[in-house]
Amino acid sequence: MLLFAFIMAPAVVAADNNEEPPVGWCTFYPAFPAGEDVIGQSGASILSVIQSGWGIWSKEEKIDFDPMDLQIELAAKNNLSLALISETNPVYSQAWMNERVKAAGQSIVDGSGNPGDIPTISSPIFREGQDKLIREIAAHVKQVDKNGIIKYYHPGCEWWFPHSYRYNKLEVDNFKSWLKKKYGNIANLNKQWESKYKSFNDVQPPMIDTIQGSETELSRLITSNVGEQHCSWSLGASTAPDAPEGSLAIVEPNKTYTISAWIKTKDISGPGVFVEVAWISPNGGPPISGAVSTHLTGSNDWTYVQFNAKAPSTAGRAWILLKTAATGTAWFDDVSVCEEGSDVNLAPNPGFESGTEYPLAWSFQAWTNGDNIAENYLSEFGRNGSKCVCVDISDTNSSFGNIDAAVYDWSTFWYEYAADYINYLSGIYKKYDTERPTVSYLTFSFGYPAEWDYSQQMSIAPDEVAYRGSNLDVIGMQICAADGDPYRATAALDLVRKYEKPMWAVDLIDFTSGVYIGFSKMNKISQSVIQHGAKGIIYCLWNLPPVPDYSFYPNWPVEDSNRMLTNAKESIKLLDGYTIKPDIALVQPILPASSHDADGFKNDYRSFMGWYKILENLHLTFDIVTLKELERDDTVLSKYKFIIAPDCKYIAEKSLNKLTAYTESGGKMITGGQFGEFNEISKPLPKSKANACNRIRLADYGKAYTGVLIRGTHAGNTPPLFLWGDNTPIRQKIMDNAHKALSDVINPSNTKGLVSIYPRNDMIKSVIHENGKKKAIFLVNMDDKSPDTHFIRIYDSLDCKVKAYADNKEVEVDTQLVKSEIGKSFMAIKLPKFETSCIIFME
Repeated sequence: MLLFAFIMAPAVVAADNNEEPPVGWCTFYPAFPAGEDVIGQSGASILSVIQSGWGIWSKEEKIDFDPMDLQIELAAKNNLSLALISETNPVYSQAWMNERVKAAGQSIVDGSGNPGDIPTISSPIFREGQDKLIREIAAHVKQVDKNGIIKYYHPGCEWWFPHSYRYNKLEVDNFKSWLKKKYGNIANLNKQWESKYKSFNDVQPPMIDTIQGSETELSRLITSNVGEQHCSWSLGASTAPDAPEGSLAIVEPNKTYTISAWIKTKDISGPGVFVEVAWISPNGGPPISGAVSTHLTGSNDWTYVQFNAKAPSTAGRAWILLKTAATGTAWFDDVSVCEEGSDVNLAPNPGFESGTEYPLAWSFQAWTNGDNIAENYLSEFGRNGSKCVCVDISDTNSSFGNIDAAVYDWSTFWYEYAADYINYLSGIYKKYDTERPTVSYLTFSFGYPAEWDYSQQMSIAPDEVAYRGSNLDVIGMQICAADGDPYRATAALDLVRKYEKPMWAVDLIDFTSGVYIGFSKMNKISQSVIQHGAKGIIYCLWNLPPVPDYSFYPNWPVEDSNRMLTNAKESIKLLDGYTIKPDIALVQPILPASSHDADGFKNDYRSFMGWYKILENLHLTFDIVTLKELERDDTVLSKYKFIIAPDCKYIAEKSLNKLTAYTESGGKMITGGQFGEFNEISKPLPKSKANACNRIRLADYGKAYTGVLIRGTHAGNTPPLFLWGDNTPIRQKIMDNAHKALSDVINPSNTKGLVSIYPRNDMIKSVIHENGKKKAIFLVNMDDKSPDTHFIRIYDSLDCKVKAYADNKEVEVDTQLVKSEIGKSFMAIKLPKFETSCIIFME
């Protein structure tokens, strides 16, 4: 396998106690200048700036450093530091480089063998140019930045490794080398993959693509080289500006529509058969967004499939697609698109009655270009003997029989390969500039806690990047909130902080509501990431006209920006020298999914989400540990007294053995749901293996508490997220039951730093920070009102002085030592009123 070089010692940066914590904005200045006259009043200490990468090398003969010089000038004028977002990764490569790489066969290639327009990450031509560009950038920085305004490099801007980028021969050959290292000989691989390859040179990676799930589901994978294909009958003219009359379903913005069809299936294997809508602007063009129905698999007589979807504010057409992503046969009839409350069908030729060789207004698309697809326009096999359309996808002989094994290896390889490349790119910067630290700009980190399909689609695993990031000085992750819920930010931080490197939240914003979430909630989100260990924050955008929903300027008064950023800096400074060292861990059971996983996942993201919130509401401070970390590290569990494992129906035998050894050595383990029934490639595990892991078995309160989530968004251009919704009475009852069950196991007598709040208040979140024998309890109030007459109880650190800061202002607090009913003394501290944060120091 190709080894990523330049593994160097981390940059040593002298501490400056007078230097402000790195809190500021991502800005595209000078390409999009706006608000430069007030940015210095916004509370920022730093700007992360674009245009120190391929953007300044648009013409091969000259690198234009003018944008960087203007950025330095702006920062100096406003007494700000800079972090250079150096967009030197392939997605920002310029036309002259792209043409050269493509001519050499070194561009990205999709699963159907189609080359793309940007370089693949292993391209020698691209890497040579990339190295030169970074060398020139570093030299220019040293030449012009005499006052040390540029403090950091972000090696690479937003970037990812989707399925359609992965099939260049350079990557496939590296995959084969990776397989050889893993399996040793081809016989071992053949046993797992159920294949008959003669050598590793013959191995074919699974040709994977992604099929959108419904609003309550994860996406599905489709593996075309085992016969599964992705195709559709659709209103094919929907994207055309000059679409013929009578070929479109015309809709109105912001109206809700019921979309339906009748579907019949036979022997459908794979992701399934479903109906999709893609919203199109009134004049055509690419899809704005979309939604899908539930998926049918197996054999079904005529079945009515319907779903509701709201047209975006910019929509004017509904592109209806009758999709098959599978092998087998599917028939479609009687399509309907009706505005909610109306029975007027807007779909042209909905029963396919008009047409000769093809139904009028409808056309066929083979998205994966398989040669085993047959489309048919039938004159007599519809619901009532009428016309209908049909797709038949014949099964083909695959070179491997176990799709789960092939997809697991391919996905795992890419998680590692992508992480190695991210580390490699940081290494180039450190090769040419040893003074300035590197900060990753790890996009899609927000998906790892819940949107597992996004993680697999993009090959971004924060734990893998942190583990392999020897050249990363700071782990910067693109993390976010959703409707004010900071879960995707805090959970990502809880995962990587055990790697003991500074962490930044980059592109911090509420993805689903944007800047319109307002100051109060955005301030709570900011304090939450600091509460969970972030030492820096780069907010999503100062100003970028193409995405106004995420631009703080001019949407926010500069006073609100200043207050939020100043609060963030003050909280970071108050916690200087403190770290988070829990003795409890929650297992994150993410595993690569295959097209055989009917729900779009192995294990259950809903179980993990729910258990996270249960532990959070119990005021437990905990780390997150992944199954992959268990598999590769013999010591990862040694620091924890308790392990809580959500739904782990699928688990690698090596990971299971680590958990068993942990319990045998005295560690306490709690499982909440299914556990150890199959290994990571869907082969059954003996019941004795799971039974050998001594554990306390609880019901899956996590999955029950989460329930059904709707994936959606209200603003901007970011991917939709599962929205938590209201705390219903049913949810509250499940939370109460989970509290009781866990409290019987984890109580003040057997774990460090346990705190409780009385009267109970699930809107106050707490995390314990430590500095030697000193403790700090960091509270964030997620409610709209300040807590009143509440006490916090702490069951250790009783002989100490107490100091508190309410919203970063020092306040006096009342304390008392109490003998509890269980014979364990605790200190009761009356909470002061606070709007957002309260930090209680115990020294």
